[in-house]
Amino acid sequence: MNTDNVQKTLSFLQKCRRAHVRFVVDLPVDVVREGEKSGGRMRNLSAGGMLMEIEGEASIGEKFECALHLPGLDPLLVPVEVRWFVPRAPRGTSCGVKFLSLPEKAFKAIVELSHDANLQGK
Repeated sequence: MNTDNVQKTLSFLQKCRRAHVRFVVDLPVDVVREGEKSGGRMRNLSAGGMLMEIEGEASIGEKFECALHLPGLDPLLVPVEVRWFVPRAPRGTSCGVKFLSLPEKAFKAIVELSHDANLQGK
């Protein structure tokens, strides 16, 4: 690999770096699109976004709201944007979403969950 290719690869990897550490969860999430609600599951979570499995399809750049079900809190409605997706048979989709805004109490709950998840992994 020549120097130019190495620099391009390093640049790409820098851009792909996550700003927030993700941790494994298995929590419910409700997807709200155009007033219609459907269920899903959070599979990993961070203060910046989450991986979730949802009913139906998703597309990159699509924006909608999710009701996060975090321990100790009433469901919180949070706007998200789809960053990537993988169709799952027969009717679902796994997608990575970015939080477009996050209430402070949701941020604190996610930080607490991340500490608990990190302690359990040791």
